Amino acid sequence: MKNRWMILAVVIIQIITAIGHSSCSKETPSGEFMDSYDEAIVIINTTFPADVVLYGGDILFRSNFQYRKADDITNDLLNYDKRKYRRQVIIINELDSAIDFTEEHCKVIKDGLYKNSIDFYYFGSNQIHIQMLIDYAIIGSFPPDEDLSICVALTERNQVRWNGVWTEHDAQIAAIHNRTENLGYALVRHIARCIESNN
Repeated sequence: MKNRWMILAVVIIQIITAIGHSSCSKETPSGEFMDSYDEAIVIINTTFPADVVLYGGDILFRSNFQYRKADDITNDLLNYDKRKYRRQVIIINELDSAIDFTEEHCKVIKDGLYKNSIDFYYFGSNQIHIQMLIDYAIIGSFPPDEDLSICVALTERNQVRWNGVWTEHDAQIAAIHNRTENLGYALVRHIARCIESNN
């Protein structure tokens, strides 16, 4: 009788493990498994392609994530190939480095948001730059004190401001546990969620 219960317990554990593994990752046609980060990358790169542009400090993304670095934010940046991409995502990162951020940059971002052609992410805590975003009506107010991110993105076909994509707590956890992919993952996951909600 004890042996039957032991066998039953082992079988149940194996079933639970198999279900958990299949819900956390998916197999590609080549037999490789994808985690949620890889799935979000596929949404952005392939399913609903987005032109992702990073201005400022580097962000560690997985090597299969397609994005480009910009030396400046100009009106030319907004002229992306709309036949190839469904949307453009502009990311400004000054978490670890100071950047040149001007009123001209604000005008370009505001124009892209007004035309509903871009999603916008800001990472940092520079009060002067955040005030410029407020002055140009890109955002309405300062983010909460612990927040290191601002996002204005089309979500379910409405332009929505998001806080909390990246917080001081997230940064501390990443630093303590040496999780260098965390910021890239949080950003890619959020971009994918917003883009997918519109399709």
